[in-house]
Amino acid sequence: MMDFTEKEVCVLCERGGKLLVCNDNGCPISVHEDCMGCSPRFNETGNFCCPYCVYRRLTTETCQLRDKAMLAKKALSSFLGMENFLVFVMGMNAKGVPVKDEAGSSEKKTTAFNGKQQLLKGKRKRWSEEEEDMLKEGVQKFSATANKNLPWKKVLEFGRHVFHTSRTPSDLKDKWRNMSK
Repeated sequence: MMDFTEKEVCVLCERGGKLLVCNDNGCPISVHEDCMGCSPRFNETGNFCCPYCVYRRLTTETCQLRDKAMLAKKALSSFLGMENFLVFVMGMNAKGVPVKDEAGSSEKKTTAFNGKQQLLKGKRKRWSEEEEDMLKEGVQKFSATANKNLPWKKVLEFGRHVFHTSRTPSDLKDKWRNMSK
């Protein structure tokens, strides 16, 4: 008895005729062009490949390209090595705009990283006493006008000259919740 891999019939309609036979390694698929739900794909040499083999090949290529990209990223990261990387801090605010001090001149500072990478974004900034006092003052001012929800954006704007530039309304809300405990 012969199974479908040994017959020359379409795997979808089980009839013979003019068939497209997949030429990928070990693939037993043969199908009529009309029975396929999509247009047939051919490899570089012009041989038919079934949709599954095309998918498998593209998935393999994607994984190889992803691995290649990760190796390149790792190589770039080690090339830029933090021990040789200098950061020039020019008194910039959170948006990257130079901030001038009272004398009107912008001061240049150079910081070198030694060994460990320091993350500038996401590092927690401790709250100063002035910030906590300004938060209390802002909550007292705006809690009288807002019965239920405090306008944290207004509190942030109210104390913008005291709060660190990285503070957000949700930071104020979290800090107030912790201070109220």
